[in-house]
Amino acid sequence: MSMVTLDRKVNRSTSASRRSAGLTAIPAAPVKVQVKARTKSRQRVMQYVLTRAGMFVGFLVIGNVSATVVGNMVLQSKSNDVVVASRRFADAKAAESRLMKDVELLSNSVAIQDWALANGFVPQGAPVVLASVQTASPEQ
Repeated sequence: MSMVTLDRKVNRSTSASRRSAGLTAIPAAPVKVQVKARTKSRQRVMQYVLTRAGMFVGFLVIGNVSATVVGNMVLQSKSNDVVVASRRFADAKAAESRLMKDVELLSNSVAIQDWALANGFVPQGAPVVLASVQTASPEQ
């Protein structure tokens, strides 16, 4: 910001005109007129500052929007993972219950006894029956 100051030379010229007009009084204090002049450099600085501030705000908005979009994508991905995991958990629970039911059926004493008899196992202490082979005699 530049300040243009008009000093006493202006006042002297006005004093000379006053003298010629018959006024000889000298002002008590010198009159200084300050004029603010807007230069192009100030306009350039303001344009530079506004441009930089606009770029800063633009980058903030772009960063905020992109972070929001990425955050929502990650959240949706994790939500899908939770749905898949809960489905897998339910399937595993159903398979486990089927296996437990099968183990219970197979560990039942009646089932074990039936299997042993079907495979030729004889209970301990049971009378052993030997099969005798009879041959047909030709005399009869």
